Amino acid sequence: MNALVDPVLAERAACDLPAADALDRALRDASPAEVIATALRTVGRERLALVSSFGTESAALLKVMADVDPAIPVIFLDTGWLFEETLAYRDTLIATLGLRDVRSIQPLEQALSREDPDRELWFSDPDACCRIRKVEPLARALARESARRNAISAPRAKPIGDGALDTDQVMEILPHRFPFLMVDRILSFEGGTKVTGIKSVSINEPFFQGHFPGHPVMPGVLQVEAMAQVASVLLFKLAETSSRIGYFMSADGVKFRKPVFPGDTLYIYAELTKTRGNRLAKAKCHCVVNDAVVSEGELMFTFVDK
Repeated sequence: MNALVDPVLAERAACDLPAADALDRALRDASPAEVIATALRTVGRERLALVSSFGTESAALLKVMADVDPAIPVIFLDTGWLFEETLAYRDTLIATLGLRDVRSIQPLEQALSREDPDRELWFSDPDACCRIRKVEPLARALARESARRNAISAPRAKPIGDGALDTDQVMEILPHRFPFLMVDRILSFEGGTKVTGIKSVSINEPFFQGHFPGHPVMPGVLQVEAMAQVASVLLFKLAETSSRIGYFMSADGVKFRKPVFPGDTLYIYAELTKTRGNRLAKAKCHCVVNDAVVSEGELMFTFVDK
């Protein structure tokens, strides 16, 4: 399979999709699992989603997808007319197949109240009922997903600077460990006042299990924690010691401007703005995804001996 597909992909830019006829030639004899795996390899999970009704006829496709990658997003349309048994079967399939990212969408309450207040529109105008309960909710969901996924840019250039640190070196400085280590690497230091770190946000992050089921979003407080950890790396490096632990004293002007989703790469910037001896420090920080600021704040912390 790889031998067939790779030459096709090589014909196009990495950020572009292969032509339909080229994909047809390459995948004509491929199995369903190979087709899904190729889509995943070609566009990445952050640009891929499966729309499913979770009916019995859908189980086979969901099983094939789950065998390839159970974290591929699945969009489920709940029309409000589904039987309890249907919803129970959906939940059973999710648990049995180990699906990790199922997103339920529903019609707008305003539309239902305006056009189908008595839940009898199906009997008088089935097309209008399908429009407000199926067509419009699915169109909104797909447009929202398309806008978010199309906003994902090609990998950005790494900031220029000195002294990059890998994960092991970061852990030699910070006391944090999984699941609370919020920085994967330090990309650069600029002088003695600026640092840039990076965090790859995976669907496997434990906080996505509850924040939120069906609509995973990185908690804002953890973005603040990521800023603090990156700033701490700078301060510990300047002090040439890792024998202290940093504690929050305050977080001022904190703003969350855009949500952070699984698959996003968080670039974390910190600039030291004030120090008082070797005990107190203040840093101006912000997080960036696809060249857009998603969160920011000015943090103050103190350092104590372990």
